[in-house]
Amino acid sequence: PAAWREPGARPAELLTPDATPHDHATELAATIEHLGLPGLLTRRAEIAHLVEDEGVTYGSSRSQRRWRLDPLPVILDQASWSHLEAGLMQRARLLDLMMADLYGPRNLLRHKVVPPEVILAHPGFVRAADGTSVPGAHQLVLTATDLARAGDGRWCVISDRTAAPSGAGYAIQARRIVGRVLPGLYRDTRLHRLRSFFDTLRLALRDVAPRTAEAPRVVILIPGPSEQTPFDHAFLATLLGYPLVTAEDLTVRGGRVYLRSLGRLEPVDVVLRRLGDLDADPLELRADSDLGVPGLLEAVRRGTVSVVNPIGASVLESPALAPYLDAATRALLDEEPLLASVPTRWCGDDASRRWVLERLDDLVLLPVVRSPGAP
Repeated sequence: PAAWREPGARPAELLTPDATPHDHATELAATIEHLGLPGLLTRRAEIAHLVEDEGVTYGSSRSQRRWRLDPLPVILDQASWSHLEAGLMQRARLLDLMMADLYGPRNLLRHKVVPPEVILAHPGFVRAADGTSVPGAHQLVLTATDLARAGDGRWCVISDRTAAPSGAGYAIQARRIVGRVLPGLYRDTRLHRLRSFFDTLRLALRDVAPRTAEAPRVVILIPGPSEQTPFDHAFLATLLGYPLVTAEDLTVRGGRVYLRSLGRLEPVDVVLRRLGDLDADPLELRADSDLGVPGLLEAVRRGTVSVVNPIGASVLESPALAPYLDAATRALLDEEPLLASVPTRWCGDDASRRWVLERLDDLVLLPVVRSPGAP
């Protein structure tokens, strides 16, 4: 696909066009004025020290990098946040219904709302997972959306994350660090608290457990040394109260997933996976993967374990879907989209490809498959 590079100046998050602070940013503006440049540089150094002291890193053990955190937060007023929240909720509902449809009746493809090649030719569409689903009302427990502001100030969607969305741990840790470095700003600003997110996630994971599970056991399956967000996973496990496990900790016996624990096997009902689709089961998917659990997909088929997000969800991350999401919103939700995607054309369509080739200098070209470890 190819997307327009958005022209125009970036909107100011702090100041209005007449150089006065926005009403919702007066406390932040006052803090900046009070600290001045020396104070801001001092706060930046304090944050860097805290990030290092807390061990907040990004990247695998072979290429670990310190997390970068700006001391000045982006503050949204209630009206802006309400619109953004509604748009993100709609986007999550859309992706959830698309997951159910693409691995079920495939009405979006039958009715040509989405070209079949966009889905069926994408490596993220896992044919071995066709017809599988998790119990409950939703297939996707977690979604994440990358956003940017257009030149006119509107929010637009850059991409979606549906396979193993990360970042919740980083978000709450960033809030904690900024609260320590700028306590007055933290205290005087009306904040939406983040802790309730983890309480809701804990309940959602229990809700997707197989109906036969009376007291569901949940584990968080991580890649191990190759994982890109080890701090995020560790923080998530601490807040949720679920153990981090690797493939070596799990085994499948008789179509049931078990956790090796103190010389005995304990049944597992829900696996929150933090690794890619094709790495999840070397028996049926990527044979050379040493990150997944052999037999995991068969256990999913038998309904003895729920894997979330479901194996095959990465097909929803394809940038080639962007041109068709507005139509999918109308088809599945009977609603108009609240958040626009960055204008995108899929080069698998002849007319779109010709259009793109005539404007290459003005466009950003993206592959339909994100490379491993890409942001």
